Amino acid sequence: IIGRLNPKYIIGAIKQTQALINRAKKLLTPIVREAKLLRLNKNKEWLENCLYNDGLYLDLYKLSSCGRQYGLGTTLQNINREIRRRLLKHHTAYDQRGSHLNILVNKALAKGLNVDNLQQYLGMTESQLQNLVKECKMHRKSFKLTILSIVNGYQGNKVWRHQFLQKVFAEIGTLQKELKYTSKDLFETEKAITQLTIS
Repeated sequence: IIGRLNPKYIIGAIKQTQALINRAKKLLTPIVREAKLLRLNKNKEWLENCLYNDGLYLDLYKLSSCGRQYGLGTTLQNINREIRRRLLKHHTAYDQRGSHLNILVNKALAKGLNVDNLQQYLGMTESQLQNLVKECKMHRKSFKLTILSIVNGYQGNKVWRHQFLQKVFAEIGTLQKELKYTSKDLFETEKAITQLTIS
């Protein structure tokens, strides 16, 4: 992916990265300190290259077996979150938390299949979702990843933490048999929808 960032924001991000590096140098645990410094120095190098090229950057991505694209090396996707926020000031972020699920639900409904539990999950308010996450004794991110893992065909041991997750797992199993989909199919559909939305 080739992109361009505002050089003014890059300068601010470099200063912020240096401040994070200085803070990391004071960490007491050597392993944690070295790991943070290594990552932050790579972030700083990426930013300096970007600034040198007048804000232009080239990031390489690889399609994983679960259908998601992951950056190779240091990319805008995987640099420190605070720094990324500074760089993308005045940009709009689209949260695609439920995009795979929405695609799957729409395909299932078109075939007349039952997707009550997935629809219930997608229709949850923030407070309902927080309550369910608490009942499962999980972190929010871990819960979301468990749902997506189930959709992508991985069972994992967290499925059995709650009756709702067990129902979703059973429902997904039925959909996989009936629709004969793969995570790559969902990714391709999502990509096509994203391109239509942007153009």
